[in-house]
Amino acid sequence: MQRDPNDEVHGVAFLMESQSIANLDKFEMCIGYTKHIVDLEAYDGRRLQSFVYSDEKEQPKDIFPTKRYMSVVIQGAIQAELKHHYIEKLKAIPTYVPDANIIAKRKLIPKPEFLPVFTLDELAKHNGSSPGLEKFVSCLGYVIQASVPLSEMQGQDLTTYMVYKVHVHNTRFDLPCQRWR
Repeated sequence: MQRDPNDEVHGVAFLMESQSIANLDKFEMCIGYTKHIVDLEAYDGRRLQSFVYSDEKEQPKDIFPTKRYMSVVIQGAIQAELKHHYIEKLKAIPTYVPDANIIAKRKLIPKPEFLPVFTLDELAKHNGSSPGLEKFVSCLGYVIQASVPLSEMQGQDLTTYMVYKVHVHNTRFDLPCQRWR
């Protein structure tokens, strides 16, 4: 990552309890981000000390965020009443456009209505403890075979797991530290 001393990042500073910071550190640093202490200047001129997480690896120049992701970021910037020029800067960021090959592969993914339905109880049976049953996880509504990086979460819905562990106040965070890249 290259830093430009003339660039700026606008955002929202949150006051967090130490346990929440520890949970966030464990999650963000587990997935490969580095924590940096930074000095901030609030719109009202106050000076604050905070921290940010960043990915230190050199990123390919042809990787872009999705439209959905940028829409969420822009909507958050509007709701937080960030400065107009910064919101316009966010809107100008190019977004990912899939090529013809990716679009063709997406067409091969079965539509959910044509797939068998798993209840959470059925999914839980596929946690690796029953001989003869394949190991499964669920992610974004699809049930898939559990591969090695997902082995700790067999029989679980990853979407629900992550929301519960990361976003519910005062929950214990015990996600095993693995890099899924």
